Amino acid sequence: MSGYPRIESLGEQIAADLRSTIIHGELIKGQRIIETELAGHYGVSRGPVRDALQLLASEGLVTRGRQGCIVSGLTQKDVRDMHEVRASFEELAVAHIVENPQLAPLTHMRDALQAMERALQAGSSNEYAQADLDFHHAIILGSRNSRVIAFWSVIKPLFSVMLQVTNT
Repeated sequence: MSGYPRIESLGEQIAADLRSTIIHGELIKGQRIIETELAGHYGVSRGPVRDALQLLASEGLVTRGRQGCIVSGLTQKDVRDMHEVRASFEELAVAHIVENPQLAPLTHMRDALQAMERALQAGSSNEYAQADLDFHHAIILGSRNSRVIAFWSVIKPLFSVMLQVTNT
């Protein structure tokens, strides 16, 4: 939907992997995360690991303390709250789209819906989750509201993994 694909930093790549392991329950609530072990696991210095943990802390998946990071995980309330926030963003986005229907990203929305349909027929929950996220992303971008788009970009990675889990 944008001109050039954005290249993720090492920290963002590590955060994506850790986010997935936390949401899938491979790293459990209360588990201590040791930066040096993660750095060794990913074959990087501690800098990208710190960046990753900072991102995860901003998403509420880990808490940072004097003794390092602890996995917070997601509660059912967290998941409900995230869906509520997404719904609020989309409500605002749709209001903007209704004001300027010629700017509506109908092609992207239609493409995402068709991809969701194909994924359902193929029984692919991961492809369905990605198409679902693409649909929501198109709505948000269609708002042309830079603040909504910026806030969405912060929660989108968490939503991506949540949709993979909840669509299975």
